[in-house]
Amino acid sequence: MENNIEGLLIKKSEVEKNIRTINEQNNTSKRQIAQAFEEIRNKLDHKEKEVLKTCDHELEEGLEELDKYVRGIVKRIDEIKMQCANSQEVLRKDEVI
Repeated sequence: MENNIEGLLIKKSEVEKNIRTINEQNNTSKRQIAQAFEEIRNKLDHKEKEVLKTCDHELEEGLEELDKYVRGIVKRIDEIKMQCANSQEVLRKDEVI
């Protein structure tokens, strides 16, 4: 009977040791998973900043192009105004003669 009890105590000790080992392995796995997700978050944050920077750059280029277009329109308007002014001056000179 004592051998049976002693054998069961040994088995209990082995099971408890296995439980501790499993818990340690589980904690190690959880740390590795947390670290992997942290790396993913860091990469995602970096990619987000990169994409936002690209959007800003595209916007700047588009605005610069539109600004050039507007300046061209304003220049053309000024040229037309000058032509109108010159035409009116020529008409006045014709009226005076």
